[in-house]
Amino acid sequence: MKFKGKKGIVFFWIIFFGVIVAVGTFFALSEQSAEKELRENIFFKGKQSIDILNNEIEAQKLVLYIDQSAKFAVKQALKEYEKDKSKPIDYYIDKNLNPYLQAAELPINNYDYLILENSIVGKSKSSKPFYSPLPARKEYYLDLSFNIPTNNLK
Repeated sequence: MKFKGKKGIVFFWIIFFGVIVAVGTFFALSEQSAEKELRENIFFKGKQSIDILNNEIEAQKLVLYIDQSAKFAVKQALKEYEKDKSKPIDYYIDKNLNPYLQAAELPINNYDYLILENSIVGKSKSSKPFYSPLPARKEYYLDLSFNIPTNNLK
C-alpha cells in the first residue's frame, strides 16, 4: 500500500491499532465470560453433589436414631410387660417409642409390630420424605422399619 501524504499514513496507523485493540478486547472479554460460566457450572454441580451427600448423611443418622430408640423402647417395654401383662406388648413399645419419635419430628404410633420368637419387627406405616437437590427436586422416601433381636435385651 502506498500513501501519498502524511495525513493518510497517520489515519492508517490509527485505524490499524484501533482494530488490534478492539479485537484484543473482544477476545479478552469473551474469555473471561466463558471462564466465569465454567466456574459457575462447576460450583453448581459441586453443590448438587454435596447436597446429595448431606441428604444421605441425614437419612443414615435418622435410621441409626430409630434403630437405637427402638432398641431402648423394646427393652423397656419387655420389662414393663413382665410386670403387667394386662395390656399387649404393642402398647408398651408404643408408649416407650413415641417420645423418641416426637423428638425426631416423626409421627407417633407409626408402627405395626410383629413379635417373633427371637426378635420384634416394627414395620413403619409411613415413610419420611427426603428431597434431591435442585433442579431435579425428586422426592425419595426412607423406610423407618426396624428389627430388634430380643434374645440379648434382658
